[in-house]
Amino acid sequence: KELKLTLAPKSDVLIEVTQGAREFKCLQLPAKSSGTVTTNRRVSNESVSTLTDGRIAKNFGVVFQNTILDGMYKMDLGSVKTVNAITSWAYNMGSNRAKQKLTIYGSNASSDPGWNLSKYQALGSINATAEPLKDYSAVSLRARAGHSLGDFRWVIWAVSPISETGGGENTSMQELHVETNT
Repeated sequence: KELKLTLAPKSDVLIEVTQGAREFKCLQLPAKSSGTVTTNRRVSNESVSTLTDGRIAKNFGVVFQNTILDGMYKMDLGSVKTVNAITSWAYNMGSNRAKQKLTIYGSNASSDPGWNLSKYQALGSINATAEPLKDYSAVSLRARAGHSLGDFRWVIWAVSPISETGGGENTSMQELHVETNT
């Protein structure tokens, strides 16, 4: 098992892999999320709206094309909220897509800070793979009991290629969720 991280203080990463979408025990899929997701690059296979529908499908999901090395997903929470956890789920389409390699950022700006990461606070870098890789994975950056990750309106998942196949193959994101106090 490979796990490399740099995390915000008083936070941890929880990783869970399963053979079935309904088998998650600790990181169960939430109901449909109310956050709005956009991307900085064109995505393939699925609509960005499927990232918050509370479901995982057996397909590629929302993925950046090969050779996209700086793909980002951004969620607008609608207002500044106290964030307790930030989670993503992936399906193992193509035998390695459930690996997750990403950095999570947050901003409490009142208006959209765009895609310039210097306008965000880095919350955690995660490079997580599990061997043997199962069909589904979930990775969650979580505040420890009695703490939060901070107060944010905007959350970015900046993904990195998980293999060099085809010029850099990206994780197939299936679901994104931000857990807040409100």
